[in-house]
Amino acid sequence: MAAWFIILKARWLESALSYEGTLAFHPRSAVMMYFYPNLVLIMNLFPIIVTSLLILLAAYIGWRLVPSRGFVGWRVLAWLSIVALAACVPFGFILRGSNSVWLPSVNYGFGLYSLLLVFVFLRDALLLGTKFWPKSQSASLERREFLRGASRVGAVGAAAAVFGYGAARAAASPTVVHMDVLVKNLPDSLIGTTIVQLSDVHIGQLAGEATYVQRIVTTVNELNADILALTGDFVDGSVARLRENFAPLGQLKAKYGAFFATGNHEYYSGVAEWMEEFRTLGWDVLENEHRVLNINGSPLVLAGVHDYKSGSRSKTHRCDPAAALANAPADTPRILLAHHPDTALLTDGLNVDLQLSGHTHAGQYFPATWIVHWVHQYAQGLNRRGDMNIYVNSGTGYWGPPIRTTDITGEITLVTLKKA
Repeated sequence: MAAWFIILKARWLESALSYEGTLAFHPRSAVMMYFYPNLVLIMNLFPIIVTSLLILLAAYIGWRLVPSRGFVGWRVLAWLSIVALAACVPFGFILRGSNSVWLPSVNYGFGLYSLLLVFVFLRDALLLGTKFWPKSQSASLERREFLRGASRVGAVGAAAAVFGYGAARAAASPTVVHMDVLVKNLPDSLIGTTIVQLSDVHIGQLAGEATYVQRIVTTVNELNADILALTGDFVDGSVARLRENFAPLGQLKAKYGAFFATGNHEYYSGVAEWMEEFRTLGWDVLENEHRVLNINGSPLVLAGVHDYKSGSRSKTHRCDPAAALANAPADTPRILLAHHPDTALLTDGLNVDLQLSGHTHAGQYFPATWIVHWVHQYAQGLNRRGDMNIYVNSGTGYWGPPIRTTDITGEITLVTLKKA
């Protein structure tokens, strides 16, 4: 328990500090701005609050799903199963970045538990509606009792069904999403230029990782793209632990090269070591800088920035699109690699034609697939901000629970530039 408290406090501080310097750009950050002055107090209380909440939620699920009557052995087994699933949440944090063979199983448990909690809430919302049924009818109590029993089975069945569907989709081969992007004043020689984008692979915690990574490499190389855009969150763990797992990505090919911009998870995993490792694979790591590519005789500016919130973790890694595009040739198409889609809020006046981002995973699985569109202004797919295109990849891999209920499996984006 002490280890859980220490680790959770560290994870919370890591996340909380990531807001430093970026709060002004988030219209929904008022709550965080209010609590920020008392961050130390909140940090100390946070592990206690979360642990208490986990206990209460497990008790809530058991109270609502486990019948008060019936065979004692089955009821005890049901309670133990709920407690075991609830324990997967803290253990997922504790094992993150480790070599534990238990991590995939713990992540599966975490996913099933979260779905079970959601469907228990939905069940109770349904039962609340029965309070308004007429009570004068003799069969009313029988109907309510039947509905309680049937809804228990329904909640468990629905959670299991979504879990099974989502787990199968997470394990499936990645989907190639073909996306034509219209760019104003695009030279004729650049029409048809192709860019393959990978984002949020999260090597280090994928189930069946070696097979999945090889599928990515095979699929990308078959596309024979001009440019390979890699928009961060590729790793969850140190170079020493993941070098062998990661090595197959060195086989990725594109005519004009592979270009990388950091995501937040690189900073959790040792960003300096990983940037050096990426470079040994032949990737061009863009640190608030740009390259001018000559494609069919025409220049194309390709820029990349550090993660949107990296400035709170490293003073030299602040996200700065203006610096990335400083001295870039004017009247030239500009593409920006930026892990976090909100980086677009920092690009006003920079004449960026296309920003390629990730980070959101499109919510990954229900109900986050709904919530993500409220949390992020640019949550998924192709968006517009004035004349600027913002494309948000849904995640080539996944994070945490190996579950996806998005409309596609892991995404490999093939962008083709067209003249507007």
